[in-house]
Amino acid sequence: MTGVMKMRLFHLILAGALLAAPSAFAQSMPFWKSYTQTGSLRDIIPSAGNDNSVATWFGKKIDVTGGKATNLDRTGGSDSGTNISAAYVAATSPLKKYLSASKTNRFTVYFGSVAKFPNIAHDVQSTLSTGDIGLYEHGTAMTKVSDTDRQAIQNTWGITGAKISLASGGGGTGMAELGCCDKPTQTNLNQFGGALPALANMNIPDSDGGDGVSEIMTDAEEAELEKSIGGIASAAHSSRSIAPVMRPDGALPDLWSTSAIYANARKLVMATGAVAVDVPPTLALSFPRIVMDQYVDEINWAIQNHLRVTLIVSPYKLGAAGCSFDPDFLQNTKEFISYLLSKGPPPTEYVVEDYCDPPTPSQYVNGSTGDSDPTSTNQVALYLSTLPVSPMGTAKPTISGGLSEADAVNQGNLYSPLNVTNMVFDAPYAHTLTSMPLNSISNLMKYNLSSLGGMAYQQSSNVQISGGGIYSNSPLNITLTNGKILVQGDNADLTIAGPAGKTQLRSNDIDKYLTVYDPYTNKGGGFHFGGPKNANAAQLYAGGGTDDANSLTLSSGAEMNFTFHDAEAGSTGNFINTGVSRTTGMFAVQNFSSINDWATGFQWAPRGVSEADRPWAASSADGTIVYFHMNNAYYSGRLTTNGDIVTNGNLLTGGSLKISAGASLALGYGAGKTPTYFTPDQYGNTAISGSIKIDGSITLGRFTKAEVLGYPNPVEGMKLYDTDDHVEVTYRCPTGTSCGWFPTQYGSALSN
Repeated sequence: MTGVMKMRLFHLILAGALLAAPSAFAQSMPFWKSYTQTGSLRDIIPSAGNDNSVATWFGKKIDVTGGKATNLDRTGGSDSGTNISAAYVAATSPLKKYLSASKTNRFTVYFGSVAKFPNIAHDVQSTLSTGDIGLYEHGTAMTKVSDTDRQAIQNTWGITGAKISLASGGGGTGMAELGCCDKPTQTNLNQFGGALPALANMNIPDSDGGDGVSEIMTDAEEAELEKSIGGIASAAHSSRSIAPVMRPDGALPDLWSTSAIYANARKLVMATGAVAVDVPPTLALSFPRIVMDQYVDEINWAIQNHLRVTLIVSPYKLGAAGCSFDPDFLQNTKEFISYLLSKGPPPTEYVVEDYCDPPTPSQYVNGSTGDSDPTSTNQVALYLSTLPVSPMGTAKPTISGGLSEADAVNQGNLYSPLNVTNMVFDAPYAHTLTSMPLNSISNLMKYNLSSLGGMAYQQSSNVQISGGGIYSNSPLNITLTNGKILVQGDNADLTIAGPAGKTQLRSNDIDKYLTVYDPYTNKGGGFHFGGPKNANAAQLYAGGGTDDANSLTLSSGAEMNFTFHDAEAGSTGNFINTGVSRTTGMFAVQNFSSINDWATGFQWAPRGVSEADRPWAASSADGTIVYFHMNNAYYSGRLTTNGDIVTNGNLLTGGSLKISAGASLALGYGAGKTPTYFTPDQYGNTAISGSIKIDGSITLGRFTKAEVLGYPNPVEGMKLYDTDDHVEVTYRCPTGTSCGWFPTQYGSALSN
């Protein structure tokens, strides 16, 4: 196939030479005839040796050595449809810079112009060499650009995968800007080369609460917009990720993320999976900072919801709007975006363009006047290409035909020069190429290394890949036999993308720990154990606690969702399960290995204390008794129990010992002993089951006579002391029905 590709390269060079040749060459043509038509051997054209040979004629304009064209200086043109090896293209064309320079393996900036769109075909070498800047195709510009200018732009930007000429078939890379809200007709699509790129932004009418206006979007308007945009996304040859252009109204103090005013706007962009924020930096900087904080809030909300969020900047002169020259466009763009990035996450990509509709005098408008023009919008595009972006949006649209940004980009095979489904087979080894699946690294290494465009090469048994990526529409199998995967570098990470977003693994910058986090929010991630479709499988993730940033949560569908196992030789080998009680929400412990009394509980292990002396608390097998095994137990607060408290030691309290009515305090409790019970009644009286021996004195309660007579609920045998008559009184019922307080009769006082 190498020979075939060289022949096709020869044809391309021939066509380019004829198209680009000056008039002198056109007036001096070789006298060649077709041998296949004349049948004369004299009409066979020799490759060299006389004045009519191929080498002679082509040597006038290009160097031909040994059948190879050398020292080519190509300007424009396209290699589409050829089998030129990717290695050759990467080594001899601006694509080499495009392939190697991209930081994210996707476009982070889209560059366009309404007033000066044809100029974008010229003086864009620096713009293209970044590898991060794609073509922005504004509907107004695409409608009015001539076929000649369209082809010139195609010749220059086709290297990025853009397709805007009718010959290209349309689609390709880039981003479109659409009006609102009809399905594209074939006539409309022809303005974009026959098909729209996968990504687009959609202008929303001001009457529906569109960009930066105070009209509130109604429920009916939101539903109609979902239907209309879904119709566009599901149409043949249309964009699949469509972002409504919407930004907060700076005249209102309300935040996009929380205000009811923007509820339907939020609902719409959640349905489309994307939103575009269009604000000229010069205009934005004229507002109070609180207004710019609203843009920060909208972008942050969109990133938090995994949407595509495109930030569009354009020139704007205060007092003259957007159709006059803005001398501070670049500087104001830097100041504006620096402010946004200091307050929140970056968008997923940027757009720079102008909005002046031709035939506005172009000299009065900023535009795509070339990389060498310091006042051009090219300079803004180059600046934006140096800025960080958030990961592509992964939120799944609910509109008909919609795709997330990541799915739209990957499904269209738009950006990656290493897409294995579209590789050219160069057979770098002596091997007869046969049909084989491109779904394993070994196949890529063995047969496709030279087709990786200079971005991958073989070194002994190693494959080095610098930039780009490898995509496969079928499973990509990587088998390592006694091998390893090493991801290294100051900020090296392993990113795993799934339908709900991305998770990144990175070596911690401070220590040797592995960091798991969500690149959208920069918050910690986690692990899911079990099948990906098992919602009840165990999960370990950051957050969920009162300190969301620093807590760690273990979750699963099981009540006992964490197990400790002692696997040390000679140990009990017990499995202890812990979790959260489904009925009470309390922390629960279960001994999976034993059903004996005191087998389920906690043990405290202070350093230096032997296992025999460690305090512990455990439950009986039937759960009716909790046993505390410790020398002393101290409670600094209140201890309340509805059951018994049994102690083999002393019960010391610095406060009151309170016993509910009907319960007892048993002293002398133990096997083979008869305890004395102290049992209070509901009136505050305490019954004692045994006799009392008092080695000290006893003092009766002291009351006035009136208080004695009014004492509540007295019972026969009760004694008090009457402080008025200085006498002990006893409550008696001599007749059984007539009761009263009787004073004690005293003799003479004691004397020596």
